[in-house]
Amino acid sequence: MVVKKPKRSFQNIIKVAVFIQVLLLTGIALAENIIIIKSQNLPQYNMALEGFKKEMKNRGYSEAGNLKVTYADMSSIPGSLASFDLVFCIGTEAVKAAIEKTKDKPIIFSMVLNPLKNKIMSGNVSGIALDVPVKQQLELIKEVYPNAKNVGVIYDSNFSQAQIDEAKKTAGSMGLSITDTAVSSSPEVAKAIKDMVGKINAYWLLLDPTVATKDTLPFIINQCQQNNIAVFGFASFLVKVGAIASPVLDYEDIGRQSGAMAADILTKGTEGGMPPLGYPRTLNLALNLKVAGALGIKFSSDVTKRAVETYN
Repeated sequence: MVVKKPKRSFQNIIKVAVFIQVLLLTGIALAENIIIIKSQNLPQYNMALEGFKKEMKNRGYSEAGNLKVTYADMSSIPGSLASFDLVFCIGTEAVKAAIEKTKDKPIIFSMVLNPLKNKIMSGNVSGIALDVPVKQQLELIKEVYPNAKNVGVIYDSNFSQAQIDEAKKTAGSMGLSITDTAVSSSPEVAKAIKDMVGKINAYWLLLDPTVATKDTLPFIINQCQQNNIAVFGFASFLVKVGAIASPVLDYEDIGRQSGAMAADILTKGTEGGMPPLGYPRTLNLALNLKVAGALGIKFSSDVTKRAVETYN
């Protein structure tokens, strides 16, 4: 006796097709496929990654649900990134490696210093830079030290000319003037800072590879301390050794900003283009209370509230 299997009715086929279409449209059935590439295993990078994952989850994308994630470092990047819907890179080297492997998949980055100068911005690349915009840095100087008037800065034009040009354009509106000296080698820094003494009452340290070296940084800070000049650094370790203040970035929040970009792309696509380059939205402070006291500078309550690191 042969038992015939019942034929699936046309109505059942239609129901199945409709159900599959609903799943596809709602994004329930298919997980978004992304890869996360880290340049190095640094604490700051890990904080940015946590922020990215938290924001993605807030936007409805979770590894436990509709997000398939591949993790890679510089030694384990796949030969092709064509199978991924989005690439998230942490650190400059990771972005450069990803760019070489895909020209059409969206690449979002975090923890990248000066992406414009590093020439990593392109049609399929965007993210959050690890830079504090010049205007914010000058506003910080004025907020911390309201009596600042003449701000000295030494720089190498090969690295920092754009920042100097922008500073000169914006300083006047804040009641500041910029006294700048260009150098082409680190040994020139000593003479440049000595020549500024008597002309400035604040000094702005740039993250310039010619000026900010292990030998020049202590010399600049020492010269400024001896001549009652308030030094503003680019990292909290400089505050610990004598700068009066420095911005402190919130690395997890930078990751959250990148996560928001990535979620928007996965949700809306990139037909309207990639999101514009972003900058850190949260700027905390490191303060040196002892140096401020020696200079006769009293921080306002608003300034001290923003301090996440203080040194005495």
